[in-house]
Amino acid sequence: MRLGRMVGLVAAAVALATGTSADALGRHPDEQGQIRLTAGEGFRLEAEQVAQGGAVVDTYRSGTATVKVIGRPGSSVTIADTTDSVTGRRTASVRLSTSRPKTVADADAYRRSGRSTVADLVALGMPRDQAVREFGDMDTLGPGAGVAGRRLASADLAFPQMQALTAVSSTTPYDTLCASLSYDGGKISGYGCSTLYLVAASGGDWWFDNKYKFSAHSTDGSIFRPQRLFEVGWSLSWAANNVVYDWEPDSTVNRNDCGTARFSLSAHGASVSIEAPICPTKISPWNLAGTRSGSLWQGIERGQDWEAAIGVQAVHSPPNAAASYESPFKLVWGPYPP
Repeated sequence: MRLGRMVGLVAAAVALATGTSADALGRHPDEQGQIRLTAGEGFRLEAEQVAQGGAVVDTYRSGTATVKVIGRPGSSVTIADTTDSVTGRRTASVRLSTSRPKTVADADAYRRSGRSTVADLVALGMPRDQAVREFGDMDTLGPGAGVAGRRLASADLAFPQMQALTAVSSTTPYDTLCASLSYDGGKISGYGCSTLYLVAASGGDWWFDNKYKFSAHSTDGSIFRPQRLFEVGWSLSWAANNVVYDWEPDSTVNRNDCGTARFSLSAHGASVSIEAPICPTKISPWNLAGTRSGSLWQGIERGQDWEAAIGVQAVHSPPNAAASYESPFKLVWGPYPP
């Protein structure tokens, strides 16, 4: 078992509302929506939509930057944007958090909602064919689900309808946390998701297998010092007393050329795997502790190639741990050569 230090997670709950824009909701754009902006200097809520299955899509803008997130009502998001005065490199950091009750009724609420990873990405503005191509191996058995996703779950996804949860024999799609980022007028952009699966439960003793991916690139075609990516990171963190007991990547993978990176693990009778094209230089573990794991790509983006941070994790959520989790992620970019 892999252990590290534990950290807490606080997820904020907010009142429900419906509508398609901040004005339609009767709020000034910088006021809180169904997904609460807990911190984000310079950012304000510009639009809000209720997507399939009751998921909420909030759009935040600041200058030439746009951040869109999709999640359950009551989730929260933090956004930070900093610039290194020496190198000129910028770092965009986002953290999307949520919390759920450990109840029979809520255990398969996501599955019953009809949501899927691909559908969530489309709701964020990603073309469907691109979403299927890049994130099909993360889909939660919806249209366009990848082979890995179909292999992960059994044909019968029914969750036991009883007062006390007993052992779960079939994998249940549990949730997705997805976001899109666009900076510098679209010169730097990316999409990312965490996909969670509940693979076993007995009372309040739950087990999850999860995967995450953040794919980003530059569209800057400038000849002189174009903007290029240097880091892409994504992770999945859990509240105190949860234990991330297995994860990939667990060591640095170095590359001298472009190729496919693939990570997988098996836990409690279920297997998860994920893959993506990776170019030089390396992909490494990131943001590791007893309650979290992540992946960080580092290098110099070649032209306008897409770069990705990918990973998988297995989580034990004992009765004294809350089903509260978050996806922190970041992009680092700047002029190349410096």
